[in-house]
Amino acid sequence: MGLAIVLTMVGMMVSVTPAVPEARRPGTTEWNLSQPATGTQLEGYAGATSVQRGESIDIHVRTDGARPVSWELYRMGYYGGTGSRKMASGGPVTIGPQPTPVADRTTGLVECRWPTSFTVPTQASWPSGVYLLKLWRDDGPQSYVIFVVRADERKNTGVLQIPFTTFQAYNAWGGESLYSTSLGLSGGHAKAVSFDRPYMDGNGAGEYFYATHNFVLWAESKGYELSYVTNVDVDRNPSLLLGQRLFLSVGHDEYWSRPARTAVDAALASGVNLAFLGSDTSCWLIRLESSSEGASRRKQVCYKDEARAEDPLAGTPLVTVRWRNALLGEPENGLVGVMSDAWGIIPQPYVVHTPGAWPFAGTGLAQGDSIPSVVGYEIDRAWTNGAGPPGFVSLATSPAISNKGEPNWHTSGLYTAPSGAFVFSSGGISWSQGLSHPHFADLRVQRITDNVMRKAGLVPTLDGDTFGAQNPRPVDRTGQSAGVSTFAGAAFQEGFVNGPATQARFRRPVGVAVDGTGTVFIADTGNHAVRRIANDEARTVTTIAGTGSAGVGEGAGAMTALRSPQAIAIAPDGTLYVADTGNHRIVRIARDGRWTVSTFAGSKDGRQGRADGVGTAARFQTPGSVTFAGADLYVTDTFNHRLARISPEGRVSTVIGTRGSGSTNGPASQARFHRPTAVAFGGGALWVVDTGNRLIRRVAMDASFTTATVAGAVTGGFSDGAGGAALFLPMLGAAYVDGRLLLTDTGNERIRALVGGQVRTYAGTGAHGARDGAAAEATFSLPTGIAALSGGDVLVVDQGASTVRRLLAPSSGGGPRPVPRITGGPFSGTAAPLDVFLDATTSTTTEPGSWIQRFRWDFGDGTTSDAAYLEHRYTGVGRYTVTLTATDAKGVSASTTQVIRVGVPVEGAP
Repeated sequence: MGLAIVLTMVGMMVSVTPAVPEARRPGTTEWNLSQPATGTQLEGYAGATSVQRGESIDIHVRTDGARPVSWELYRMGYYGGTGSRKMASGGPVTIGPQPTPVADRTTGLVECRWPTSFTVPTQASWPSGVYLLKLWRDDGPQSYVIFVVRADERKNTGVLQIPFTTFQAYNAWGGESLYSTSLGLSGGHAKAVSFDRPYMDGNGAGEYFYATHNFVLWAESKGYELSYVTNVDVDRNPSLLLGQRLFLSVGHDEYWSRPARTAVDAALASGVNLAFLGSDTSCWLIRLESSSEGASRRKQVCYKDEARAEDPLAGTPLVTVRWRNALLGEPENGLVGVMSDAWGIIPQPYVVHTPGAWPFAGTGLAQGDSIPSVVGYEIDRAWTNGAGPPGFVSLATSPAISNKGEPNWHTSGLYTAPSGAFVFSSGGISWSQGLSHPHFADLRVQRITDNVMRKAGLVPTLDGDTFGAQNPRPVDRTGQSAGVSTFAGAAFQEGFVNGPATQARFRRPVGVAVDGTGTVFIADTGNHAVRRIANDEARTVTTIAGTGSAGVGEGAGAMTALRSPQAIAIAPDGTLYVADTGNHRIVRIARDGRWTVSTFAGSKDGRQGRADGVGTAARFQTPGSVTFAGADLYVTDTFNHRLARISPEGRVSTVIGTRGSGSTNGPASQARFHRPTAVAFGGGALWVVDTGNRLIRRVAMDASFTTATVAGAVTGGFSDGAGGAALFLPMLGAAYVDGRLLLTDTGNERIRALVGGQVRTYAGTGAHGARDGAAAEATFSLPTGIAALSGGDVLVVDQGASTVRRLLAPSSGGGPRPVPRITGGPFSGTAAPLDVFLDATTSTTTEPGSWIQRFRWDFGDGTTSDAAYLEHRYTGVGRYTVTLTATDAKGVSASTTQVIRVGVPVEGAP
């Protein structure tokens, strides 16, 4: 290929003085791709992950036939909201095919050795930043090549590390990544990956747009002094971090080499502040080695769990395992303060624990307040492993739900190093979305991040953009629930206690089902048990299956171990069918006096897989939900991305999902899901909560199981509206009740209703909590399972609060229904005594013209009162559950609760 280039340095023609802030320079949206290339139409890679400004970088490109290719170079930033500034352009250059390399059969290494197609020079005056090279063929296809332009000489700035090593770990170009293999390698992944290949993700930009770009947009709109580097640069030159004000690791920064981590440790010891605005940071140790052609740091090695047996450097400090692994003994929380423990399918709320800490200044946040969605799909928490830094302060402690529906916790924290430098950790991978994403931007996230920057001495030079964070999301409460009350359990009090509903305790349950007698069954996920709530006056709770410890077995319910059961369906004959999710099977629980448990479908010993077949010959991977349609049981097989059907004889067949994951509509042979977690039957159709796609799908009961998207958009978020205008973060709950589909919008902590194509809010404010009362004032904590009672009321499992809630039908018969509300406060304090004002006067009823006749308070400390409002003193440290019972003029009563904490943390938090 010829290397002759027609080159224009656009930056030289911009008549703006260097003193003008970069964000105010003219920008353009032309960096966007109008016709993304597919397959081998047009793809390329840079010969380095970064280049010092003023130097040149080689670009390697191929096409599927000799074609003229031109290019434009863009610096990514704010630029009036356009997202980029055009820096240079060149071409056309004739580019032709290049061979697809054969993967190394031992390591899976896929290494392109394509010749240099052209070289891009940079200017010494260009600002450091992320640069996208946009390639386009003369006949339309376009793609990206990504690299960083450095300014190594700059000091006293904020250094933003762009996580190219994580981009590369997830890059499956050529069939191999550190998460996948086409060769059948041990562990299911390659052991080495190469930077000498295109990125499959992001049309060549890797994961940059997933979790990094939103920070870049916001920070550059504010005009902070930033310098950009990659993990490879820090490995090569640790001095890049010395003499700086702040080191920033943003988004998904999972793979660190030992020289890179040593450099960050040294920077902290020298007084450089650290901000980890992501999660799962520095989880794996990698080695950066030379390519087969001798180019330094072009191969990334990580043997992972197979390292002890396969890594040639096993037994040395360079063995490629998790930093916390005993082979290294250097847990990530020793530096970051927190470290990963789980990942989830949906973003989740960040719940404030220490509002007086300096990062929260000016936010108005109080203890227990929440910020939606910033705890993303990777979840960090504090650990008690002895490695945590002294003086670590938990800024946020949030209940979280894992990808398997299992309970977990998120922690955000802060500590001061011996050098006097601070370390701030958000603990949530979606933090940067809270800065500038159009569906998730939040003024409080912006203020917290600004406080961190200012604390490090980085003062913004511009006002910046709020990215619409001040704009309310559309809410439609038409036809909402008539009120919310606690049905069983006590808010945020985990346990494994049977007895009357008010005394019973659950541990982060997920699923619920109701039989024809009004008896309720709960999948008590955290206790690995199935619980029964009797339809008696006390709503007595008993355990019918599970021992309280995870395991796998069959036999009498009380003696049979389950593992994280997640959902329950009840057959027409009353038999229970349970998704024993952690054991990847469906079990049947007989009503034979012993609640005998047997494996109905899937492996008896908990093995996962994917297979149709009869009974134990079938295989599932994390079955999430079950429902009956006629005599057949339907299952959302979450991590196989499929909807399966089980006949009464136990024959498992795939209905939808034979073509892998995706969002395609149409007949079952074409339709695809991405991590579906819930299914309901009603109105002549199956309704699937397609969690990975943030969509609600309708599956017709015709011969083709024709599938259509009825609401939602893959971006997720919150918004009421019709069709694609409605946004969700749904998981694990759906019920078809009286002509409407009710959904647990877990990530948004609301209950939503789909009626006639219109999505509305059925209950909840979106704030985190467990407040009972009117639907427009009630709060939830990660609601999951949902099931109908007779008369149109529904039960919702509030997973984060470990309770079961009752939602009244919009138009309940049988006379007025009290809706008790507790207002006042404060509801928590750091020490005893604590004086709490309690007010019941905002309680209402559901019938116009009726009224509340009397109140009864039980303060949870052995005392009671009949006053409408009062101040009550708690004299001892502890956790108290206040119960308010409101009785209307016809003698109908309803109760609600409020937890009071005196000198104690959130229950169950690590």
